[in-house]
Amino acid sequence: MFEGAQISPQGMVNALTLQRNRLANENAMLLARVSDLERGLHEAADRISTLEADPAAATMPDYADMRRRAYAPTGDQLDMQYHDSQNGTTTWVDHVQSVKAAHPKSVDALAE
Repeated sequence: MFEGAQISPQGMVNALTLQRNRLANENAMLLARVSDLERGLHEAADRISTLEADPAAATMPDYADMRRRAYAPTGDQLDMQYHDSQNGTTTWVDHVQSVKAAHPKSVDALAE
């Protein structure tokens, strides 16, 4: 790792801790992506079941489908929230509000 260099035991612990934290962060991002993909597969299966039961349903996606497609992936949203907390910005809230404004609930959806 540090060829030819002397490193103290504490220095080695610090280097390994940094590497462990980096790997943990990468793992969390991968797990979030897998979760997004699994959710997408479940949504696709549900949509296929709906279309098999009622082919006319293919003509009009509901507001929830439109919002799901418009939202950024979970990992990106978590990143927005982190940076908002560090910078005092409202990027994530702005993103959610823009999606909701672009795809409002219909009168039919409110009746359900």
